[in-house]
Amino acid sequence: MELNTSVKYIKGIGEKRALAFEKLGVSTLYDLISFFPRKYEDRSEYKKITNTLNGEAVCIHALIADEPRLSRIRRGLDLVRFRIVDESGSADVTFFNQAYVKNNLSRGDQCSFFDKIEVKGNRRSLTNPVYEKDNTPSAVTGRIFPIYRSTSGLTQKNIREAVRNALSSCAELIPDILPADIRKRCELVQARFAYESIHTPKDFTTLELARRRVVFEELFILSCALGKMRSERTRCDGIHFHNVNLSTFYDTLPFQPTSAQLRAINQAVSDMTGGKVMNRLVQGDVGSGKTLVAAALIWLCRENGYMSAFMAPTEILAEQHFNTLTGFLKPFGFRIAKLTGSMSAKEKREVKNRLKSGDLDLVVGTHALFTADTEYSRLALAITDEQHRFGVDQRSALINKGESPHVLVMSATPIPRTLALIIYGDLDISVIDELPPGRQKVDTIVVDESYRERLNNFIKKQVDEGRQVFIVCPMVEEDEDLPAKLKSAEEHANELTLLFPELRIACIHGRMKSAKKEEIMSSFVNGEIDVLVSTTVIEVSVDVPNASLIIIENADRF
Repeated sequence: MELNTSVKYIKGIGEKRALAFEKLGVSTLYDLISFFPRKYEDRSEYKKITNTLNGEAVCIHALIADEPRLSRIRRGLDLVRFRIVDESGSADVTFFNQAYVKNNLSRGDQCSFFDKIEVKGNRRSLTNPVYEKDNTPSAVTGRIFPIYRSTSGLTQKNIREAVRNALSSCAELIPDILPADIRKRCELVQARFAYESIHTPKDFTTLELARRRVVFEELFILSCALGKMRSERTRCDGIHFHNVNLSTFYDTLPFQPTSAQLRAINQAVSDMTGGKVMNRLVQGDVGSGKTLVAAALIWLCRENGYMSAFMAPTEILAEQHFNTLTGFLKPFGFRIAKLTGSMSAKEKREVKNRLKSGDLDLVVGTHALFTADTEYSRLALAITDEQHRFGVDQRSALINKGESPHVLVMSATPIPRTLALIIYGDLDISVIDELPPGRQKVDTIVVDESYRERLNNFIKKQVDEGRQVFIVCPMVEEDEDLPAKLKSAEEHANELTLLFPELRIACIHGRMKSAKKEEIMSSFVNGEIDVLVSTTVIEVSVDVPNASLIIIENADRF
């Protein structure tokens, strides 16, 4: 066996299960041993029957007190029932549609059972528990039990056995990539011990040691990779811009840029005129003026004889940026076009022809900007808004349309600088940490359910004054497996519609088709909806200046 051996050659897998593992992203032996559990169940401690609480998942060691009885209630429903006892008390055990249990277990057998226990008065019961006889090896009780992500065609037992066989096949091959001095200084366990303990932990202390080692290794590899990317970027020659007096651009603005905006612009200009490729993140809250920073750099790009491309994650955002940038750049006679997926084939073809011929200074669009048939002339600046909504491959596809263009990415997601340096280690970072003058302070208030009536009245008051309201819920629809107090977008929208029949209320969530979501968001932006109930699909910063209130239900879930 080698670490890159296909999983289909591992004992107990074969061709069919290998295809199921492929769905989970597991194709090699190394993938399989790196397929870590998503959670663990603590089955290591046993409880006496009478010490258990209703709904508690527990391990019980008990004696089967009577012979298991098989009852056929109706076609398709078989029950096996018996009672178990320990020195503290008794419990009833029921198995649904598992008739074979009657032949597996007998009166007098000592067994370990694990399940959620149900308590009604003095009676306790278990339904379909996992169990093991005392004379069999402990595999599913009396231990910390791993639970894996799964898919159709694979049971938890299949995955556990496959991982166990994989570890026994390649334990000696697991690379210990951390330098010995770092491992010693940071008191980290060896790689083989970490992998084995993550899949079959002896106790929680061992599990934490193993997890700490794997987490450290992931960050170590990431840091090394980012360092390599940064060193390669700083060696890469970029399109050299001449420094042009930006006062010409600033003088056309109806306001004075903030010092934070000017700082971000100057940092980017320094990159672009320094002879190396700029790769910069501009981070700032909604309304802090990131688009102005982009406009200044687009202006500088045109002054140097090149064109720019501005990519947004949705058509609504692309439309808003197109209008804003057109306003900033109109005094200079910029040739600006829009390119989005919903445009007609003829419209797209015309814009793409202008891009290829160099007849544009700026194009603003969505994913259509990096399709295979979109060719650019003189692309020197690629800008991505809400960059976390695009994958690395998508951003690269746009960047590869030019000859090492300068790259600016923008985000309204607040990330602590130390974390940003890890996540965006290949980027330089500019932070816009002040809002333009005159912006009103945003009040954030936490209330509980006792304020519901007052909150509803406040919604009505805002709408009566001509304003709009966002309401964000943690779920699309009600889920029986989750607490009833959690608000779902669809049910809450229905409640508000009954409460306020005179208001225009709409619901938007991620299960809707993109066209429907865009239609609803456009209606809200255009003031045709008073209250928008949503899941987190609205998190991309669409500009709705008329919205004065956002209510976040079950905020602890975000």
